[in-house]
Amino acid sequence: MRSITDSEGNSHEIVQGRLIPSPDVPNHPVLSTQALFQRIRSATPSILDSGHHVEVTSGRYAIALAAEIINFRDGDEILLPAYHCSSMIDPMLNVGARPVFYKINRDLSVNLEHLKQQVGTQTRALLAVNYFGFPQNLQVLRDFCDDEGILLIEDCAHCFFGASNGRPVGSYGDFAIGSYWKFFPVLDGGCLVIRDDSLATPGVEAQSPYVDLKTVYNTLEHAINYNRMWLLQPAFMALETFRTLFRRDGVKLRTNVSEWPADEDIHYVEDDGFEFDAERTHLAMTRTSQTLISCLSFGRAIERRRENYRAFLRALDSLSNGRPLIKDLADGVVPYVFPLYLDDMRSVFPRLEDAAVPMQRFGQFLYEGVTPDLCPVTDDFSKNVIQLPCHQELTDNEIDSIVQRTRDIVG
Repeated sequence: MRSITDSEGNSHEIVQGRLIPSPDVPNHPVLSTQALFQRIRSATPSILDSGHHVEVTSGRYAIALAAEIINFRDGDEILLPAYHCSSMIDPMLNVGARPVFYKINRDLSVNLEHLKQQVGTQTRALLAVNYFGFPQNLQVLRDFCDDEGILLIEDCAHCFFGASNGRPVGSYGDFAIGSYWKFFPVLDGGCLVIRDDSLATPGVEAQSPYVDLKTVYNTLEHAINYNRMWLLQPAFMALETFRTLFRRDGVKLRTNVSEWPADEDIHYVEDDGFEFDAERTHLAMTRTSQTLISCLSFGRAIERRRENYRAFLRALDSLSNGRPLIKDLADGVVPYVFPLYLDDMRSVFPRLEDAAVPMQRFGQFLYEGVTPDLCPVTDDFSKNVIQLPCHQELTDNEIDSIVQRTRDIVG
């Protein structure tokens, strides 16, 4: 996906050959003055309460680091959920592990009966996902792994905050991975939590001062593009004009925050459209993002995400052609997104895109061999579920706008 700005200043994205308007509401948190200065206390734990950790550029590379520590040998097997994204698959393929997929249930829990059938003599580990910010029954999975003599990798990329059976997310796995950029207004950042204190923390290489300078600029630019940090807007407009005038092609072309020209050595967030690069496994999270995280209120993120999720529940629970995938927001659950099931995705999704509704589709592209026969639930969710943002930086007007556009199209 690539973003361009036309001659009238309107932003568009090219997605699979279609030119669609860029969402005017941020899909992920963007920096704001409230984020920097508003403080709220919360007793809800985070993955960082689960053990010592190392910070890398994203959750994908945290998984890669875990795979490296486990020391998979060619032919070793890793149990993975049928409902997945490439960030779970690529790091395992890189170390020669063979993916073996297990079913999920409609409540997004692991299908334990099928999981037991998938264990073989070469199974080394299980990767379990806390989808969309809702923790699994992790004690059951911990007991399963102990009984089978395999390792547990707890994927908390969607679940930075929360608890399962009274313990912080991330504390059940031999390894747990988290994703900062999904929960905070930073452009990169992931972490690997290592349960065994006797294991040496893998070394990571700091990024250059040049990359940090770019990160500062891009973080602020991203915020200003969505009308945050507006006091800085005149200065950035002047700087952007200067940059545009001196581009060789003379055309204003703004890339995604994930993308920069090939000659600029900068590494930001990737999604399923980005190739896995093993050389980035030992690349540290930028100092800019580390500093920002240390300044932000976890309590504010927790409270506002829960409030926003409840707002979507109230507004979208009565759709005629769709429904919230998860209606129960239990105490201590801190959602990553608001998953919405659509009855007619094929016709509705392009209209949502054309209306610039900010959304994601987790599991849209599945690994070869993951067929409808293997897991009908995965096939259904992959084809019919979208995720709307519910992050802490959304304004009430932006939520109302998302709701209205969605209701107008979905019915």
